[in-house]
Amino acid sequence: MSNTHLEKLINMANHIAANLSHQHAPEQAAAAVANHINRFWARPMKDQIIQGLHERQSELEPIALKAVRQLAEQVN
Repeated sequence: MSNTHLEKLINMANHIAANLSHQHAPEQAAAAVANHINRFWARPMKDQIIQGLHERQSELEPIALKAVRQLAEQVN
């Protein structure tokens, strides 16, 4: 996986989290972000952000981080 592609996915997740955090409480926003990613991202995109979670988690905003962790739990 290229770092540039992973950076784009991280930025996308952060943007989704920023948009949805204005509409929901933090706990609900994380679930909404996870749901959005689950519904609209292709499987390879989801796999890449989950795989990059450990090495790049500091780049994810808290709500996006929680959402990606929720996605990772669903996969396992």
